[in-house]
Amino acid sequence: MFIDVDVPELIQTSQTKLMPRTLDETVDWDEDEPTQYVPLNQFAEAAGVSRSWASKAARNDYLVEGMPVAQWLVQDRYGRVRGFDVPESVWKGLTRTRYER
Repeated sequence: MFIDVDVPELIQTSQTKLMPRTLDETVDWDEDEPTQYVPLNQFAEAAGVSRSWASKAARNDYLVEGMPVAQWLVQDRYGRVRGFDVPESVWKGLTRTRYER
């Protein structure tokens, strides 16, 4: 039995699907909501990921635990990741679930 498959389509999908982005995986927040600056170390610890992964995710537009950190990124003048301007409701929820268990 022969299955007709378009090879370039498979290659393209395997290369472009780095992190899935669906509505049920992404954190929902109001863009007009006040934000709170959170240093990279503190954010990584609260999210349960390493500093390097949080930084890489922000630079490459990946999701961290469903959070679009690239949109919240704060860099210094040399382009290094310093922290994130996280919406207050998201930060409160993240710290509550991480530290108050």
